[in-house]
Amino acid sequence: MTRLNVLLLGPPEVLWGNTPVNVKRRTPRALLYFIASQGKPVAREELLEAFWGEVSEDSRSQLRVALSRLRSDLPDADLLITQSNWIKLDPDRVWVDQHHFEQLIQQAGKLIWRLKLTEPLPPHQADLLAQAAALWRGDMFLSHASIPGTPYLDHWLTETNQHLSRLRESILERLAGHAYACSEWEEALQYARAALRLDPFNNRLHHLALKSLAEMGRIQQVQEYYHQLKEQYRQELGITPGRRVQELVQAIEQQRHLTAPQTLPAWKVHQAFQAGFVGRAGERALIKTAIEHHQSVIVLGESGAGKTRLLQHITNSAQSYMRVLVTTCKPLEATIPLQPLSDVLRSALHRNHWINIPTSWLTVLVHLIPEAREFLHREKPALLPTDPSQASSLLMEAIRQAFLVLSQEIPLWLVLDDAQWADEATLNTLAYLAARPPFRGESNLTVLARNEELPPYAARWLEAMRQSGESLILHLSGLAEQETRDLISDVLGILPSPRFVQRLHRFTGGNPLFILEVLESLARAEEEVDFSGEKPLPLSEDLRYLLQARIRQVSPAAREALNAAAVIGTRFSLSSLRHTSRLDTNTLPAALAELENRGLVRAESHADGDAQYTFVHDSIKEVTEQSIPADEACKYHLRVAQYLEENQPATAANLLAAHYQAAGDIPSAFLYWLKAGDAAVGLAAFPEARRAYQRARALLDHPEAQKIPIETILRLFKHWNEILYNVNDTAGLLELGNDAISLGQRRNSEALLGVGHDILSDAAFTRNDFPRGLEETEAAIHYLQETDCRDMLIEAYNHHSVFLYMSGRIPEAVSILEEALSLEHDIQSREGFRYRSHTHYQLALMRCFQGQPAQGSYHARMAIEDAEAISSATALTTGHSIAALALQYLGEYAAALRHALRSIELGEQSRGVRMLGYTYAYAAMSALGLGRIEAALAYARQAQHIGEKHGYADVYALGCSQAGSVYSRLGMLARAREIFESGFQKASEHFSGVYNLFLLGGVLYRLGEVDTGLSLLAQAEQGMASFGIELGAFLARSVRAAALAAGRDWEQAEPQAREVLAQAEKTAMRPQSCLAHNILAGAARARGDDHLSRIHSHKALAFARQMDSPWGEIEALSTLLVLDADNPAARRLHQEQLNQIYHRLRSQIHTPELQNAFHNWWETLSSRLNC
Repeated sequence: MTRLNVLLLGPPEVLWGNTPVNVKRRTPRALLYFIASQGKPVAREELLEAFWGEVSEDSRSQLRVALSRLRSDLPDADLLITQSNWIKLDPDRVWVDQHHFEQLIQQAGKLIWRLKLTEPLPPHQADLLAQAAALWRGDMFLSHASIPGTPYLDHWLTETNQHLSRLRESILERLAGHAYACSEWEEALQYARAALRLDPFNNRLHHLALKSLAEMGRIQQVQEYYHQLKEQYRQELGITPGRRVQELVQAIEQQRHLTAPQTLPAWKVHQAFQAGFVGRAGERALIKTAIEHHQSVIVLGESGAGKTRLLQHITNSAQSYMRVLVTTCKPLEATIPLQPLSDVLRSALHRNHWINIPTSWLTVLVHLIPEAREFLHREKPALLPTDPSQASSLLMEAIRQAFLVLSQEIPLWLVLDDAQWADEATLNTLAYLAARPPFRGESNLTVLARNEELPPYAARWLEAMRQSGESLILHLSGLAEQETRDLISDVLGILPSPRFVQRLHRFTGGNPLFILEVLESLARAEEEVDFSGEKPLPLSEDLRYLLQARIRQVSPAAREALNAAAVIGTRFSLSSLRHTSRLDTNTLPAALAELENRGLVRAESHADGDAQYTFVHDSIKEVTEQSIPADEACKYHLRVAQYLEENQPATAANLLAAHYQAAGDIPSAFLYWLKAGDAAVGLAAFPEARRAYQRARALLDHPEAQKIPIETILRLFKHWNEILYNVNDTAGLLELGNDAISLGQRRNSEALLGVGHDILSDAAFTRNDFPRGLEETEAAIHYLQETDCRDMLIEAYNHHSVFLYMSGRIPEAVSILEEALSLEHDIQSREGFRYRSHTHYQLALMRCFQGQPAQGSYHARMAIEDAEAISSATALTTGHSIAALALQYLGEYAAALRHALRSIELGEQSRGVRMLGYTYAYAAMSALGLGRIEAALAYARQAQHIGEKHGYADVYALGCSQAGSVYSRLGMLARAREIFESGFQKASEHFSGVYNLFLLGGVLYRLGEVDTGLSLLAQAEQGMASFGIELGAFLARSVRAAALAAGRDWEQAEPQAREVLAQAEKTAMRPQSCLAHNILAGAARARGDDHLSRIHSHKALAFARQMDSPWGEIEALSTLLVLDADNPAARRLHQEQLNQIYHRLRSQIHTPELQNAFHNWWETLSSRLNC
């Protein structure tokens, strides 16, 4: 079907399909533009006032002439519809770019405006905004159009142009920010420039345009742009551009003269002999081929096999066109999440890099590298989700963004050495990086590891990398005999005999390190060595003995320095060694010089005036450390821990814990393992957190653990409990709870017993075992009441209330919560705010269930206030969620939807997906109340999906109740019946299931199954009453009254409606007041009392408009339309209002299924009303 296209965004144009339409005269042409722009029927009086400034017979005559001429110029006269007092264009055959522009923005939703300017948009929303922006063919609405110059039209043209320009500027600015976040610099610049034509003094856009130019390396253009901008501001405003713009230009200028120091990569290759590189031709060829095919490389081999030396040799030739970054994992840092990656980013990123990392990712990266906060300006660090996979994904992408910035200058070659000591989060991040740019492109990624020392999680990671097929996994064996010969010749400068080569190769297995250590040992021997191989060689049994022999040769002072250094770690500083060893200031330098001369340690660099050293090889450190007597080792570890605490307060808690544990200071070790676990939770590194907590728990079996305060032990169990609950680990919760109880029994601690039972209640909740949850929380309260642990008692009360209301014991739950609130009114600690917020949340829910949503709304506000005081994402999620529910029952649909969407936004950081499922259902309720049919169905389906995926029958049933309600509203009763039945069957023992039951009863009544419908309604009302949910019983009575009214059983419907109205007025529930007034209006009309019917209709209409809900308004207007059958003017007004509602509802529906359903429903309504 050919369509008339009216284009108003820019120079106006009218097309019939693709053929221009010529409307010859100015007034008919302007009439077409005006009517098309309104998007609704326009009253003749409005057109007369707009175009002729008066309503008179003369002006009416001129309007008739103009409309006649317009019809004659249109390709089809029926495109213009005139009915009595109003005029419109056929909405099914006329398309107006202005309305499509506004619809696209509306479809994109409100969430996009809450994102920061330089945060990426969801792809669908970005596409919608791009479509909207593309509709404009000029910078002004109706630009260059000839419009009659009346005051009315002048005002309309100005207001409409300003409104549309503001919208256009907003989406252009948002698209510019989106393009910048996606590294589409040119596109960001174009969008920014287009927006600046509308607002030339928008500092945010100037800032973005300058950053985009700088990202593309157009520094000269930055200077030119800023010069013109300064001149423009000076001439037109008499001021300079904003401070942020000035600071940015200064930073870009500095960046021109700043180049990141090209430090040589820190390879761990040190030998006493300066051996050349020999052999490995096959391995080098394989690695080269893998790199050419953009594969990551994993090199495995035993200690000393030459993995690092091989990569050093290969990358040396690449340093002219790549930046080689080397980071090394260390054994004591194996439980510190992402430490190797944070180390390499700290050393590689400089100021000019930091300022170019998108702010949205920088706010995440500061969790890993806190010192980067200085580049955030006014931004706050992002809240990381507590869901492990989501939080890990955010951190991994933030790390990738940092590497992307680094790779813009020159491709990277990232090498991670000694990966057998990498933490699990680091390995997972490497897998993530390997599959994406820049490392899935011009940059390279290589991992080196000892295959004989891989922990289980690293072995699993390696197998996953192998199965992905995206990595070359190379096993490095020993050198061949010929390669051994070449190495000996290179080191000794002689050609050894074949017999010597054969014996040395057999003894060392071709391990390059072992070969070099043997040669070192032979070279230092006092007697002359026969390298011909004719005489027996003085070879020790293995490398360990060779190293021990070398170590025994050092002086006592050098041995003391060596012992202290071995305890400190592979790398150590002069200051740390001075504190740890027993050597004085004069003796220590000489001892270090001796160790250097003997090839045991090596000086690396100076940092802040402090000399840095490293062991030549880890084997030397390991052999040295193992030879230290146990009592001496304890003293060294204690001195190292004390030094780190005093001089390096930012030291990772894991290191301090390990040193204190080795020193035998169990209370300090326990405290630091606990801190290490908490730090890992902060980085969403849950496996590392669990391992740290396990290390802390193991210390509780030590005799010295009696010195650990019980409060500290309780912290361990509560923090561990939180991460297990967040990942829904029922088995882990059971084990942890029983462990706490067992420990509590051994220590005779009622606090531990109480916490143990509370943890077991969480386990019960994860498997929906509410009776067991009640038992466990009762036991927890019993024990905790005998302690001073008020915060944990409050939490137990909160948990107990949840199980009570899940079991239908609402009044008891409220009593428990009020008792909890009385305990916590004066708590000002972070935990106190969190617990109080949770209590207010539970009370808000209970008050709603008791049919008191106004009180529920009050407690919801209190919950949000306490959550905001501590910036708790979890508490804010629940607070906004319950506010949405309470406000929905009060009829404040728009506010309810805002709270629901805010809760969903925070939902990834919420306590669990169950809450997210509930909130999607609440969003569906509010959206449906506002008439946003398609959005309501989408939210409801999301709740169904969450419930089905995670086995939450209550969430699934709640989703069904809302999805079914959408179809019920549209008259698709059979479809609604199926959904309500599914929801009830899934959760028949839960109140959310019974919620579906009374909705099902109402649908069956309307389908003609009257007796069955009424029976289910009565059953549902009784069921809700048995659960103690007065709200549910009240809603069931409301549905019963509506069903009776739909069946025209006014005799029963009227008294039911009066009961509903009385309770609704008492509880301020406007939706039920509106419903009751509409039913009473129908009943009054049925018995001929038109006056009373009109009173009730107008009251219903007032309530509906207060709520901005179309459904009550449609019902009230329908009644008034019938009542005013003899009043044409009033009837036209009601018809016009109904048509406006129709267009409002219809514009928000886009799926064919719902479009057809809505069309059929409206046709049925129209035929019933004969309008």
